[in-house]
Amino acid sequence: ALGLTYYVAQTQAPAPQTLVVSPESGATYQTIAAAMAIARPGDVVRVEPGDYAEQVTLADGVDLIARTPGTVTITRPPSLEPTLAAVVAGGTQPARIAGVRITSHEAAPAETGIAIAGPGVTLELIEIGGPFTRAIAVEPDGSVTVQGSRVGVSGSVLALADGAQVTFVNNIFVRGGTSTEPPISIGPLSRL
Repeated sequence: ALGLTYYVAQTQAPAPQTLVVSPESGATYQTIAAAMAIARPGDVVRVEPGDYAEQVTLADGVDLIARTPGTVTITRPPSLEPTLAAVVAGGTQPARIAGVRITSHEAAPAETGIAIAGPGVTLELIEIGGPFTRAIAVEPDGSVTVQGSRVGVSGSVLALADGAQVTFVNNIFVRGGTSTEPPISIGPLSRL
């Protein structure tokens, strides 16, 4: 006698979705953080033009995209601890940030604009400006590709830890003011 078993999976992975953030009253998500709290890997958080005063932590595998590049500003809140980055990206899955401007208040300098804590992060058409000690900090085993972006800070452009990797494609880096930090700091086991 021959017995056959037929099995159909009852669960399916949910389809990727686009979550829209807008500062307008009545919007489903008025902050980027609220959309990131709901987002799943493969989702896109699309941000409408406006100023967003918040710290942003990218959900693993989620893309953060400005609907119109250059019209979205993420301003690091002055009440945030100075050691905390304005934007944190990383995890186990690739993620992308595109078309946003990241800044900090002159009265509340911060250590880091964007902290990269995982592999496969892409920064496209971003602008980082303001009183940051370092614009981009890549932690050990983190990797980032920065393309078509502009960085203008008073401190370091990049801090690359041991085991980290960065690739630059068609960017502009401007360092204004005086700083004791080197423009780029690279660990001996990192790749630039």
